[in-house]
Amino acid sequence: GDQPFVGTSIYFGAIVCFLFVLGAFLVPASVKWWLLSGGLFMVSLAWGKNFFLNHLLYDYFPMFNKFRAVTMAMGMGQLCVAALAALGLQKLCDPDIPMERKMRALYVGVGVTASLCLLIARFSGVMYDPPQEVLDRDKGLAEQIRLPNLPELLEADRLAMMRADAFRSLGFILVAAALIWLYLKGSIKANLTVIAISLLALTDHWMVCNRTLDSSKYENK
Repeated sequence: GDQPFVGTSIYFGAIVCFLFVLGAFLVPASVKWWLLSGGLFMVSLAWGKNFFLNHLLYDYFPMFNKFRAVTMAMGMGQLCVAALAALGLQKLCDPDIPMERKMRALYVGVGVTASLCLLIARFSGVMYDPPQEVLDRDKGLAEQIRLPNLPELLEADRLAMMRADAFRSLGFILVAAALIWLYLKGSIKANLTVIAISLLALTDHWMVCNRTLDSSKYENK
C-alpha cells in the first residue's frame, strides 16, 4: 500500500532473501521459528493501515500509537531475515548436515526466490498500483508541459524499471546459488564461498542504497 509521508524504503537484499529461504530448511527449529515468525510479524506491522492487525494494536496496545511511522518495524524485520540468512550460510558449512539436505535447501531457496523474480518481471503491469497522489502529480505535470501522454510514458518507464530490477535480483540470486553449488560439489572452499557471497550481498545493497544516498548528498566540511 501507499506510504503517506515516508520517502524511501528498506531494502532487504536479493541474496539475503534467498539465504533466508535456504536457512529455513537448515537451521534448527528452536532458532528458526522465532526468526521466521518474528521477521514476518515485523514486516506485517510495517504495512500499517493496509493490514487489519495494526488497527487492533493501534487501538489497544499501549504506546503503539505513538510511533511516527510503523515502517520502523521493517528494521527489526530486516534483522530477523538477515540473521536467519547468515545462520543458513553457516549451516551449509556444517559437516554434520547430510549433503542431500543441503542440496534440497539450495534448490528450494533458488526455486522460491527466482520464481518470485520471474513473476514480478512477467506480471509487473498487474502489480503496478501507484498511490492516487502520484497519478494526480503525473496528470498535473502533463497539463503543465502540455504533453497529454506523459502519464502513459511515466508508467512505461516505471514498469521497465520494475522488470529490470526483477532480472537484476534474479542475476544476484543465481550467482550466489552457483557459488554454493560449487562449494557443495567440492570445487571451492568454504571460506572463499562465504567471502564471495558476502561481497555479492554487500554489492547488491550498495547499488540499491546508492540510488537514495549517493555522493552528491555529501558536502566537504
